[in-house]
Amino acid sequence: MKKKNLFGLSHIDPGHGKTRKQIEALLEQKQWGKNEGADEMLAVLDLLANLDRHPYLNSIVMKESPVWALAREFAQNFFAPPPDTNKMFAHLVAKYKWDEVSVYTIGLSNATNALTAALQAHDVVGKEVITTSYNYAAAPNAIVAAGGIPKFADIDKETFCIDIASTLKRVNKNTAAIIVTHVNQAIDLLPLLKGLEKSKQKIAIFQDATAAIGCSSDGVGVGQLNPPPHGATIFSLGPTKVISGLGGALLMTHDYEFLRKIESIAFYGLNPSNDEEILEFGNNYKMNEISAVIALEQLKKKEDLILKRRQLKKMYDEALKPLVKKGLVTLQKIVSDTDDIILTHYMVRLQKSYHSVMQKMATDFQIGLSHWYCYHQEPIYAIRFGTCKLPVTESLSDKIIFLPFHLELEKENVDYIVKCLSESLTG
Repeated sequence: MKKKNLFGLSHIDPGHGKTRKQIEALLEQKQWGKNEGADEMLAVLDLLANLDRHPYLNSIVMKESPVWALAREFAQNFFAPPPDTNKMFAHLVAKYKWDEVSVYTIGLSNATNALTAALQAHDVVGKEVITTSYNYAAAPNAIVAAGGIPKFADIDKETFCIDIASTLKRVNKNTAAIIVTHVNQAIDLLPLLKGLEKSKQKIAIFQDATAAIGCSSDGVGVGQLNPPPHGATIFSLGPTKVISGLGGALLMTHDYEFLRKIESIAFYGLNPSNDEEILEFGNNYKMNEISAVIALEQLKKKEDLILKRRQLKKMYDEALKPLVKKGLVTLQKIVSDTDDIILTHYMVRLQKSYHSVMQKMATDFQIGLSHWYCYHQEPIYAIRFGTCKLPVTESLSDKIIFLPFHLELEKENVDYIVKCLSESLTG
């Protein structure tokens, strides 16, 4: 009798007869590198056609799970040993007597849930969490979901990233954490860290690196250093990211006990080592193995994917030069220790409000532009949490847009987008 897994997985038909033979032939081609593309699809096919290898699929993350493999491979691909010359690394080693920097990683369902779980594990209920008002929805929504009170800081007018001085001004006795959103670059956190140390409070720094995978500062990858207490970084694997799993996220920290708490929260509050014990008020934030196998295939193509993003950035930079010269458009300033910048999004600041420009681009040229929101100006946040003044954010709130930026675009597409943008700005 063939040995079968006795755990309660829902049945997925693995294929029979000719269909099964076709599946096995495709997977054999991939094994020997003879397939012509479709790497991610074949990886998913392999997972679903051989469920007996993963009896706990999307239930308990075992060491042989693709989620574990992804966590390991991601760190190895993006994190080299920190150089002794890195000022933040030297500061942390001196302050906390670190002998080595251990990195602990967990896969989660998406970046919003990862951030929510980290905030919940840090216990921000009824406490203030500072982040930028100009942001993607994940950060402020995660604060509210975890029971915290969002307090908004201003942004830098050139980088569109968090303004450290504005952030430190908002720190008070009720501040529990700060969310730093890295946007196409790795922000130098040492000034923030030194400023917080003066307060002598246990304020956690959570880094949102969803739009900065692969970026570095002073020889250290974004999110590679996470200062105590409970410091952690979240990387999104969403469809538009540098490495995509069509969903999913990774959370990294140096604090093993903190990671275990997040792992419990992500597993319904159960003890991951003993599911008869409940440790936390949890939810289902686990990463799906399908996302993991897709992202693993993307990691194998990392250099090619990054190269294409760099080439696309250069195409836009060149095409936009006339608009920049006329003052109609200002490019985002990218602070980097290398010329090899890796963009997740292509952001520009317009001279005029984007509302009419976005409408014209959509209706006349069928080109979709996107933008973030300024949450301190949104009624739902202002009514519940109060108002504040953020001069830079308010002056740019209706001027920063995201141009189409995906790897199927070619030079003729970029030139057309910029031509239409020019007409929309001057027409």
